[in-house]
Amino acid sequence: MIQEQFATQLINEFYQIFQLEKVNCWVYPYEILSTGNESGIIEVVNNAISIDDLKKKIKNKSLREFFLNYFGPADSKGYI
Repeated sequence: MIQEQFATQLINEFYQIFQLEKVNCWVYPYEILSTGNESGIIEVVNNAISIDDLKKKIKNKSLREFFLNYFGPADSKGYI
């Protein structure tokens, strides 16, 4: 859990940098509280899709293929 807590701190730093520099990039900083070496509390992220659900939806497709099908071609506004 300590690694996950560090990762969320890093995401939060990137979020703040993106906001400060007005970078058109979106990240969602969420909280993790480590309560032990292998335990902790994770903030609920509303409307999030689990990796398992995503894998079931894309059925043997690569993540790139999923993004192309869902957001459109790589040079489209929806993809970027």
